[in-house]
Amino acid sequence: MSEVTVGDVQYPEHEKMKQVQEEAHAIGQFLEWLASGEAHDSGEPIILAFHRKERAFENDNLVRMPYTIEKLLARYFEIDLKVIEAEKQDMLNVIRSGGKNNG
Repeated sequence: MSEVTVGDVQYPEHEKMKQVQEEAHAIGQFLEWLASGEAHDSGEPIILAFHRKERAFENDNLVRMPYTIEKLLARYFEIDLKVIEAEKQDMLNVIRSGGKNNG
């Protein structure tokens, strides 16, 4: 297993993301297909929704899932997108400094 590194700095959250990349891509494509309308004979998109607890028995109790596909996949695979962003910023800093980690 190769580690995700820039210079001599390792990026564990990116490594975790790399390990699930193929599976996450397949799931993401499926979710996009559902939303495209191709999955239903009417051409209507299939949306992800949840029941509001406080209105569970009313007719308008479904609420569209507020997450993007990226956020859903990150939650499923337990990847912290804030850590991913921090690692990306650190990678850029390492590259700009000629391969040295300045903290």
